[in-house]
Order: sequence, then structure tokens, then C-alpha cells
Amino acid sequence: MTSRQTVHTTLNKWAEGQFAGLHDHSHAPHQPARKTTLKAMSEVKKLAENPELGAYRVSAALEQLGIKLSRSTCGRLLAINRDLYHLKMPRQGGRPKAQMPFRTERRHQF
Repeated sequence: MTSRQTVHTTLNKWAEGQFAGLHDHSHAPHQPARKTTLKAMSEVKKLAENPELGAYRVSAALEQLGIKLSRSTCGRLLAINRDLYHLKMPRQGGRPKAQMPFRTERRHQF
């Protein structure tokens, strides 16, 4: 079932441009909003020089400076800077895995 508004919109498009008006057009904005500014990108570049900082810590550091960016946006900016300036990636796993203190000795023991 089609709504009355959709039918009227389609008829008006057809009346204005005959068959040329019936083509679907993108509803996306022509210039989508950008969340990052040049100041934010330069701050991320300064923070990216420390290989220990990941996206979450960079996001928290930027928030302390008054710049609000999501963790995923910071991650994308870090990846761009690391590729562009050949910076080091953060190290994975710095300490050995600890033994479980209450490890079982036989199956189904709890």
C-alpha cells in the first residue's frame, strides 16, 4: 500500500518533467558535514608520535583540550598520520600472560 503523499509526489514529478522527473535522485547532502578541523588533525598528529597511544587515549586527550571527536574518528586520523609520516604502530602485549590462580587439575572440577 502506498501513502497518499507518495502518490502525489510522484504525480507532481511526472507533471513537471514528464518522464525525466521520475528518476530517483540522491537525498544525500552534496557537501557532508566534516567533524574534524585542521586544529584537531594537528593535535592528533602531535599525539600520534607516541606509539603507545591508541584511538581511545587520543580521544580522551583531545577531550581534555576541548576537542570532541569520537574514538573511531581518532582511529581513522591516527591511521592516516601513521601512513603519511611512517610512524610506529603501538606494540601488542607488553607483559607475559599470568597463570590462573584457581586453575583446575582435572576435568569438570570447580
